Amino acid sequence: MSALFTHDKIHPAHPGKLFIGGKWIAPASDATIEIYSPASGQSLGTVAAAVEEDVHRAVAAARDAFDNGPWPRMTPAERARYLKRLAEELRKRHAELSYACTEQMGLPIKQSLGATTAIVNGYDACADLHNKIAWEERQPTFHPGSIGLLVREPVGVVVAIVPWNGPLFTLTTKIAPALLAGCTIIMKPAPETPLETFILSECAEAAGFPSGVINLIVADREVSDYLVQQSGVDKVSFTGSTAVGKHISEVCSRRMARTTLELGGKSAALILDDYDLALAANALGSASCRNSGHVCSNLTRYFVAESRHDAFVDLLAATLRSIKVGDPHAEDTQMGPIANKRQFEKIQQCDAGTA
Repeated sequence: MSALFTHDKIHPAHPGKLFIGGKWIAPASDATIEIYSPASGQSLGTVAAAVEEDVHRAVAAARDAFDNGPWPRMTPAERARYLKRLAEELRKRHAELSYACTEQMGLPIKQSLGATTAIVNGYDACADLHNKIAWEERQPTFHPGSIGLLVREPVGVVVAIVPWNGPLFTLTTKIAPALLAGCTIIMKPAPETPLETFILSECAEAAGFPSGVINLIVADREVSDYLVQQSGVDKVSFTGSTAVGKHISEVCSRRMARTTLELGGKSAALILDDYDLALAANALGSASCRNSGHVCSNLTRYFVAESRHDAFVDLLAATLRSIKVGDPHAEDTQMGPIANKRQFEKIQQCDAGTA
């Protein structure tokens, strides 16, 4: 089965290929991953799925680019110029990136357009840090007459595993700093939301990044697990569930590979007795609906004095009733659909008191 993707506003040039070693290459198998719209439930198309052989190729390309290529040997200022060019290329596809978010996640298009602007600006902001970071510092030592030198240098090959609830934002927070530092990257998006990484890979190609600096594979959980086990991977940056994060930590610790783990949580708001309940209900109710609730920093647990509980609940309910839920392509929609059927069913179970 060959990958196929057709959409009037989203145009990945190579949905049936993987971006490895600076080239779009055919995967080692004909496996594909199908993408669905949470708004309509209809298929958006398919993209290539990686298998273990593709993992080996991606790790080898990133490893060679780090060990033998020019990227980690450039100055931070030189790498910053590439990040600036990447931002320029991403801006050319701003609308496409925004529609990819809306189609895959259900985020209202008005919010997608604004979020994409802020995310792309993140590459410029990171590039601008190149002359604000002390890449080398002299430090005092215990030995008279000697000089200690603290050098900040790249870790090596970094695997960036991003979740489905904010794929482009989470990816940017991982790879922009890593690229500025001189690391080489393997991007591994969630199988539900891979489109932004295809577009970003095309933009990296257009920006002229050296071969193997940025690589893309799309894979299911089994192949993703195989990826983090590779000895050629120096660091894994993962955002997702606590259970998977624990597993990645255990796997990487066996070879002393580094990890950065942003795991599950439930953010809480403390409403003090002297705070206006109407203001709290409006702010918290509106914020809790961001991205249909699929944001780890949404404040979705509320601590309020028992004497103010009922009044707060009434005000919060009124705020939530005022949120316009609907078609994510409509300009006045404030909240779109739940991102996928699995999450919808989980929410239903919670409402029924069975989760």
